Amino acid sequence: MQLRRYVDPGDFLAAAEAFLLTREATNNVLLGLAATLRISPGFSLQPPYFSVVEAEGAVVAAGLITPPNRLHLAYTEVPGALDLLVADVRNYYPLLPGVTGPVPVARGFAERWQRLTGARYARTMAERNYQLTQVRAPTPVPGAMRRAGPDDLDLLADWYLAFEVEAFGESTADSRARVERVLATPGRAIYLWEADSRAVSLAGYGNPTPHGIRIGPVYTPSERRGRGFASALVAQLSQRLLDEGRQYVFLFTDQKNATANHIYQAIGYRPVNDADEFKFTSRAD
Repeated sequence: MQLRRYVDPGDFLAAAEAFLLTREATNNVLLGLAATLRISPGFSLQPPYFSVVEAEGAVVAAGLITPPNRLHLAYTEVPGALDLLVADVRNYYPLLPGVTGPVPVARGFAERWQRLTGARYARTMAERNYQLTQVRAPTPVPGAMRRAGPDDLDLLADWYLAFEVEAFGESTADSRARVERVLATPGRAIYLWEADSRAVSLAGYGNPTPHGIRIGPVYTPSERRGRGFASALVAQLSQRLLDEGRQYVFLFTDQKNATANHIYQAIGYRPVNDADEFKFTSRAD
């Protein structure tokens, strides 16, 4: 086996896309991020990392990093490929904060990273990856969907920050700058559900794959929850994306969030695979 590292997202996709498309839903994060970076290189704050592992001329594994974020891994059935990835990522990004990927691939990388670097690892989230091909309309609720814009920046930044703290326990970047990048990036957008002339829920989308696109984040302030606003927003936004020609819409949830998992399945999302996120902590920490 051999590892090839790429600088250009187009070169990475030329090498890895056929492999990633064998499990398009499972690998939608890598496909989508690479596609976004090909269109808007500035979406990554630092030079990204792309790599593939080949065995007998065929790609069997792939990884992608947009520093300072975690490594994203594709699904692989070749455990030995993770040894090459671990060694190369250590050389490229020795202070890697963590890894995310399909079960059990992410854990396999985390175990190897610990053996190689001494860094401890801890699972910070168990996610479920969903795919939708047909929307099942939820019970109607008051309000309507509209696309967010620059005039909504203060609200969007506050809600992005609140989402990250609630979902991940911390904010990994300046939320205002992140929203500005999203609004300025082709193929990405944020929508709001408005009721009684005020925004009550948020849903974004981006990271297009050849046949699909991913929704996220989805956030409703705590005082507005339980009224069906997020269900209505995600259902209408999913339908719009399908109407625009997408075959699939993808979405990730925290497996511990029973409410979110229920409402997304109720509007037509079906589980594809589970994924884990691991955080790395140095011995000094």
